[in-house]
Amino acid sequence: MPIKRVRENVVYENRWVRLYDDLIEHPDGSAGTYSWVERNNGRGGAIVVPRLPDGRVLLLKMHRYVPDRWSWEFPGGGTDAGESVEETALRELLEEAGLQGAEARVLGRFSSDTGFIRVRHAAVLVELPDGAEDGLRLDAQESVTEARFVTERDAWDMVGRGDIFDGITVTALGMLKAAAAPLQHGPARPGADGPAGAQPRRLRAKLMYDSPWWRLYEDDIVRPDGSAGIYVRVHTSMGGGAIMVIPRTPSRRHLLIKIHRYPVDEELWEFPAGLVEEGEDPLVTATRELEEETGLVASSATMIGSQFPVAGLMSDTFYTVLAEVPEPESDVSGLALQADEGIVAAKFVTLDELAEMVRENEIRDGVTLGAVARLLAADMPV
Repeated sequence: MPIKRVRENVVYENRWVRLYDDLIEHPDGSAGTYSWVERNNGRGGAIVVPRLPDGRVLLLKMHRYVPDRWSWEFPGGGTDAGESVEETALRELLEEAGLQGAEARVLGRFSSDTGFIRVRHAAVLVELPDGAEDGLRLDAQESVTEARFVTERDAWDMVGRGDIFDGITVTALGMLKAAAAPLQHGPARPGADGPAGAQPRRLRAKLMYDSPWWRLYEDDIVRPDGSAGIYVRVHTSMGGGAIMVIPRTPSRRHLLIKIHRYPVDEELWEFPAGLVEEGEDPLVTATRELEEETGLVASSATMIGSQFPVAGLMSDTFYTVLAEVPEPESDVSGLALQADEGIVAAKFVTLDELAEMVRENEIRDGVTLGAVARLLAADMPV
């Protein structure tokens, strides 16, 4: 049974986000609260994958205020009222990079982190004409300082080096790979930092809401052009981030669980996940959560990446862990699924089946899509 909402309770709201501490009833009948965040306009946005005819894709270098790091990302932004996500993609590409797309189509739709936040996105592939790179015009107001067209393989190398850490960009790359886009190889030359003064500067951190689960800040900032502004950021109070664990059998099948996600009110296919306790090794968290949620005991666990699910809003790191588990004797019937966490089903799938689920939009949790993307990238030919 899913978590039941007893009463929706908005505890903080501004022009950008709403923060909820809802009164709920757990599957076992006990009372509790559930904290989650949504964008105030409720319309979500588009992440743009701009692609040249030779297969190279456009990445923008921008400063991300919440983790205070420079990141290579795809363009993107929120959808305006009455606007389709394809129209959003074309508009954002023009505003951020000065480029006019020739064609736009949706690769897939997803929510960033369905356990905590209801921010819906569409990954949109925008085809560019030959010579488009000559028309680049960057939006310095958004702290965009550099642009580069790279091959898909080189983009994944940047993910591996940590130059791309935005979970939404990683997810869009995975959707592109699942769509069987062509792979090419060539040199990539990413930089770690941007020019001085090109990022927003914090004047004062203002804590607006605090609870055992969330802290929400409205910081006073100075933008790159010298104007004053406000930046909203959220992070979990535990402070250790979270993990997602990919259970893999010796036959290279991967365990997915179907779990009810309260913020989006859907049952979704995901990998097991959980919060890292303060001071805990994320690998320990991964093996603990795996056993608690499924009954499986991992023989080994390896960190294969980390990301910020929503780098523009949340400061918490999500670690991706690959766990080797025994081959099941009776498929999923022998698993001890944690029903009180809303887990209703499970299945083992191959990598090809995972890619098919991405193409068919059967996987819509952004963190899970990012984990699948890393698996697909590891399987790429060089």
